[in-house]
Amino acid sequence: MNIPINYQREKIKKYFNLLVEEFITDPRHKKDINIIFKQKFKNVLKLVPGSKRTTATTTYFPYKYVITFLNNYKNEDELRGTVVHEFTHLYLYATIGKHDHDDRFYSQMEILESWLDKNQGLSPRLDKIHDRDQYVGDNNSDTKDKENTCPECSYSSPHHSPQCSHKQSKNNSVPQKTAEFSLLKKTLKDSKNLATLEKNYQTVKASSLYSNSKGDKSRLDNLYQAQK
Repeated sequence: MNIPINYQREKIKKYFNLLVEEFITDPRHKKDINIIFKQKFKNVLKLVPGSKRTTATTTYFPYKYVITFLNNYKNEDELRGTVVHEFTHLYLYATIGKHDHDDRFYSQMEILESWLDKNQGLSPRLDKIHDRDQYVGDNNSDTKDKENTCPECSYSSPHHSPQCSHKQSKNNSVPQKTAEFSLLKKTLKDSKNLATLEKNYQTVKASSLYSNSKGDKSRLDNLYQAQK
């Protein structure tokens, strides 16, 4: 990319922070996020940099995120795709905990990137050939198990260990679900034609909210029919 490295860094931080402010509603998952840059990654086979998450033991900072980016990307598509990929990790850690590069991950990534494109007036990326280089297959059953397990103490929902910070915050998931529903609803409403609507509807159907909430599923289905 023929722009200064410092400008790239500013753009990465801008995109990432916009996504954090819009989608991370639990303050514990946004109080300690550290974005760092490296010239290269050692022994990295994938083209998309991996993200690293460290869980701190202090009660003041129960979650700490370290997101690592390269210093130089070849073009805007690669930079933006990497930012959304890494944010998708943070988003899923904040909502379901551990996760894989499965259908759920890439479906969520598409939703988040669509929001970022519209928010910043950006054209959709043309080069997505390497987006799924880390794809591991559809692990929906595993993901559902993880969604029913607290990411902090590993107890089965709705139970928590005595020390778990979620024990006193049982309603933390409500704002997150509200935000996700609003995003899915907006995704359908912003569809400019039938082909886009059908594509967006498949993305909505792949979301965990659609699969796990009959009420939200019905409302989204009705909206889809109304948009047709």
